[in-house]
Amino acid sequence: MNTLKTLTLLLIALPQVLMSEERVFIHEETGIILPRTLGAFTMGTAHVFDEKELGVVVPYNSDGASVSVYIYTGGIPEDPENASPRKKVIDELVRSLGELRALEEMGIYERVTFADSGRMRGNENLFPFMYMPLTFDQVKDAGTGESINRRRRVSMIGVGLCKGHFVKVRYSFRRDEHQEEQEKRKEDFLNRFLTVVHEVFLRVHVEEYLETYMKMPLSEEGREALGAIVTYAERSELILVRIHSGVTPWFAIEDYPYSRELLGAYIAGQVYQQLRTNTFESDEDAGMKQVLEIYKLLREIDEKAYCEPLEKLLDAARLD
Repeated sequence: MNTLKTLTLLLIALPQVLMSEERVFIHEETGIILPRTLGAFTMGTAHVFDEKELGVVVPYNSDGASVSVYIYTGGIPEDPENASPRKKVIDELVRSLGELRALEEMGIYERVTFADSGRMRGNENLFPFMYMPLTFDQVKDAGTGESINRRRRVSMIGVGLCKGHFVKVRYSFRRDEHQEEQEKRKEDFLNRFLTVVHEVFLRVHVEEYLETYMKMPLSEEGREALGAIVTYAERSELILVRIHSGVTPWFAIEDYPYSRELLGAYIAGQVYQQLRTNTFESDEDAGMKQVLEIYKLLREIDEKAYCEPLEKLLDAARLD
């Protein structure tokens, strides 16, 4: 059996797996970072294939639905230099759909039905991604070939291209009375997944914004950079920032003039720490460290910036 056929069989099987305790999965070659949870889905244990061109598969599971995310080169000969990323994606999707037909001929699937056409999603310039909805009946186990109880499945195969690697998504759920809810869950997963991949290209700019902000936080350029950092933190599927009264004591001061600056500093400190360490967990210490740095600058230029709880934190920091 050739390697591509092996990939297909593994892709179709969608095994139930143990849930991973890792916060993220990092694919070094592309820079894709997959979080442990995406919407209603929880990441399982990633599997790296022995054959390098098959890459890695990262499963996600939710109630009644399974997803497999494959990142691989495929061992396919290089296309002509003038072949566009879009064409490569379409060719790979067509090839994958052809292999589904082969599985139907093998009797593992029955009644394989594709949608009328593929659908393009995402940013075509950064990450062209095309997917095909489909349905099928699974009547045999993909690994053993043994007969099983017929399972009517609603599915999707999507293919994208990121830094010389195909990124394939296989989403599948059982057709039942909850199909409308399952379709919404699928759309939510796709949107979140595309956001995760787009972050590969966005992080470079965020790091530039962080550098600008750290150098001159109170300048016009620094404030503009901070706005971009906060927007990124709000939209990111990776960054996790917990905010509560214990880390924002200035909000208890009526008409405090620098609430937004300090809150932004807290978020920027968190984003900086999480991107620097690839540890995507809320880090109050990192946030408060940046708050105190900005607070000291504000106190130098405006006595109205005075905040007694922050003064106490500064005194404690000096003692340390």
